[in-house]
Amino acid sequence: MFWTELKNRAALEQIAIDDLLNWILSCRTAWFSPYTGDLLHPDEALEIHSLMQEQWQDNAMPGHCYGAQYWNHPSINATFSGKGGAVTFHETQQDAVSAARSDGGRIYSWAGRTDPAFEQICIQNGIQLSRIEDGFLRSVGLGAGLARGAMLAVDDLGIYYDPSRPSRLEVLLKEYELSPAERERGETLIDLIIRARVSKYNFGKTRSFAYPANKEKILVPGQVADDAAIRKSRSATIDCANTPNVNLDLLRLTRARHPEAFLVFKPHPDVETGLRKGKVPRETALEYADEIAEDANIIDLIEAVDGVETFSSLSGFEALLRGKKVCVHGAPFYAGWGLCEDLTQIEGRGTSRTLPELVYLALVKYARTIDPVSLLPCSPEFLVARLAEQRTDKRHLLVTAIKRHSSWLGRKLGI
Repeated sequence: MFWTELKNRAALEQIAIDDLLNWILSCRTAWFSPYTGDLLHPDEALEIHSLMQEQWQDNAMPGHCYGAQYWNHPSINATFSGKGGAVTFHETQQDAVSAARSDGGRIYSWAGRTDPAFEQICIQNGIQLSRIEDGFLRSVGLGAGLARGAMLAVDDLGIYYDPSRPSRLEVLLKEYELSPAERERGETLIDLIIRARVSKYNFGKTRSFAYPANKEKILVPGQVADDAAIRKSRSATIDCANTPNVNLDLLRLTRARHPEAFLVFKPHPDVETGLRKGKVPRETALEYADEIAEDANIIDLIEAVDGVETFSSLSGFEALLRGKKVCVHGAPFYAGWGLCEDLTQIEGRGTSRTLPELVYLALVKYARTIDPVSLLPCSPEFLVARLAEQRTDKRHLLVTAIKRHSSWLGRKLGI
């Protein structure tokens, strides 16, 4: 609460938050974490101070949001509130444009609901527009299950999952020169993520898998069939714009490419729980896969196989982090940089990147991160620790389960 109250006081009294924080840091001999309440080393306090100040200044313009689901509103407001005040949420594109034009603000629009016409209207009115989308370490619980996200991709050019146009992440991967310290931070992040065993959703029961030792073991992760990451992608092997079910196509192709391998199919958790489209009937899936891993933790599966074959699932990125071979049929953000077996040529890419460079640019430079408990800006390193903590928190797991079942019931009833 201290940091929130400090921001509110600074806004009310028109005092620079930096001046307030500098005064506080100069007067105190002990500092406590705004996230946990634990005692901090002065260097840690200064790092948090710098992070808070950076967000405060980055969000100097009033923010207006369109297209985000209501359960994400607290996270979005926490991410984009600052010197320009709190974020205002709008039901229509017209309302967002009118408000931003009136107060000189910028618009944050959910990427899947940002069409070319809306983009053109913003350009004509001189309004800055950024697309937003769930980031790469999102939550303990599903977005479709009403769990709010703790990492947001923020893109003023396109969005990371859409290869039909440049994204800010693609530009960073093509052009950004990392310092030795930034590369080292990427390496540290990989190590933290592996040791914490976190993923995007941190969903599914943790257990060990024992597959045949004398066969190549390949994981085929399912995706949401009508997701924009599928429909807007490109592929040399799958007609992503028109296929009735990308998951069935992927299973068929993977079996054809690896007739002797042991294939494990993992349905996407949003599909498996009945919240989104893309289900492959069990008997059909078993015509191609040797096993269907239901209600499984993706990290357990990645650790149990030799490689992953995917269309564009984030599971491919998570497998790269853990040193697995990855073959890609589509054009996800991590393809085209020399890290995967790419079955689709992606124009505009080709620069060789190391895995630590990819991780640093995606998680530090491109995405914005907040603590899901305090709703204060935090580093991706802290978020890794927080997600690992929430994954074992029985109360948090109970709340997310109740939300998920409520979402499922609401969809069935058409609410």
